[in-house]
Amino acid sequence: PKNRRLGLDDTFSAPKSVSIMALVAGDTRLVEAHKQAVKAAVNYMEKNHAEARNYSRNPNGEAEKSGNLVTAIFTHDTSRALDPNLHGHAISMNLTQAPDGSWKALWNQEIWKNNTTIGQVYHAVLRNLVEKLGYSVEAAGKHGTFEIKGVPKDVRTEFSTRTTQINAEIEKWNATDPRDQKKITLYTRDPKIKLENRDTLTDSWRERLDGYSFDAAAL
Repeated sequence: PKNRRLGLDDTFSAPKSVSIMALVAGDTRLVEAHKQAVKAAVNYMEKNHAEARNYSRNPNGEAEKSGNLVTAIFTHDTSRALDPNLHGHAISMNLTQAPDGSWKALWNQEIWKNNTTIGQVYHAVLRNLVEKLGYSVEAAGKHGTFEIKGVPKDVRTEFSTRTTQINAEIEKWNATDPRDQKKITLYTRDPKIKLENRDTLTDSWRERLDGYSFDAAAL
């Protein structure tokens, strides 16, 4: 039906250094680690925050934990600007099975309320898996985000075209309010660029990386 929410799209993005080492340097173990971390975050979200509405005692409905989601996970590896950007979309249908066995619309209030915590679960699991692969990591930013030690900041910036654009617009408009920053992020999005040739894109990434004194293979 028109104006009805069909589902949710929860997006989990790997740190830029992880994207570089996975997609440019070619350490595919990191892609698998990312996928495992996304699954762990979705499992956490499902177990703790999936709810339906129960109308048996209240005509407006009361939250009732269901503990299950109907979710498909899609792994993508480029940004809109075709920079390396390992991320996963967890698409959950507006559907959950209530404790009595009936299927109901998903009440997503708790999912949205705990969005930051769900993201922290993703980063915590990914960080642990990255360290198990032998990398050293360091905290970077809020909510448990991190970067792989040894991937220089200028290299991360080189492959962060979209972030650089957003930050420039935020500075231009002196947007200190997070709500305004979110609007700028949304309204400055360019249409997605059609990828013509995957091998050519990867080769171009590696050529850009060669311009820096950074030995990804050694790391």
